[in-house]
Amino acid sequence: MCSHPQNHCRFTLAKIRLASHPDTGSDILAKLTRNSCCQVLVRVAENSNTKVDTLRKLVFHECPDVRIAVGENRNTPLALLLVLECDEHVDVRYSLAENHNSSPVVLTVLAEDENPYVASRAYRTLRRIGISKDSTVFELASRFGKSVWQCRAFS
Repeated sequence: MCSHPQNHCRFTLAKIRLASHPDTGSDILAKLTRNSCCQVLVRVAENSNTKVDTLRKLVFHECPDVRIAVGENRNTPLALLLVLECDEHVDVRYSLAENHNSSPVVLTVLAEDENPYVASRAYRTLRRIGISKDSTVFELASRFGKSVWQCRAFS
């Protein structure tokens, strides 16, 4: 059971509904990121109207569910996906690895992840989208890999 006062929960539910609505504008979504709980921030990160500046802010949020939602947003640019591909939380990397909308470059780097579940999932996703280990994208990502795209460089 929630320990917050009843009015707080109603206000949070209203924010979740607003953040989830497909007609909510990017300015309102950006404002919802201020002092909101993770549930609201996940909905903001998932919303296709969320601007890159807001996603850039959320990619470093402490809650892994928020970072997962950033990775699932189709508007998330490659630079932010590269931050997420070396996230310390395995669930964030696994979510990216199973997302067929992830960049093939990100997927190929994740196919070499230290966690065998992440690596296996990324490899299967690559195969599902028609990229084999022999492809040029795989060769480039393997050659440059994480030595070029370190998440610390983006923070």
